[in-house]
Amino acid sequence: MDAGHAAAGDLVPPPPRSRPCASSGRRCACPERPRFASVVGMPPMAYGSAARMRGARAMLAEGSSVAAVAAAHGYGSEAAFSRAFARVTGETAGAVRRSAA
Repeated sequence: MDAGHAAAGDLVPPPPRSRPCASSGRRCACPERPRFASVVGMPPMAYGSAARMRGARAMLAEGSSVAAVAAAHGYGSEAAFSRAFARVTGETAGAVRRSAA
């Protein structure tokens, strides 16, 4: 056997893609999600959104346009970014930008 091939006994099966959730009997997309939420205080998606919007807020406070911030954070339109920003932060992107000026 050459170095590029492992013996069948050396292979470790991949971890299951989902496991039953103990409380609901449903299958979780991410088995670590409940642990993440208990440690961090919010689900992974909410944490990611909050982190992204903190970066967006910093750019707005520096005077960047809403369009530039939206593009920098991967949004296809100002409207989509503005809705997401307001949903996550509770204030509008334009108001944050104006308060910085």
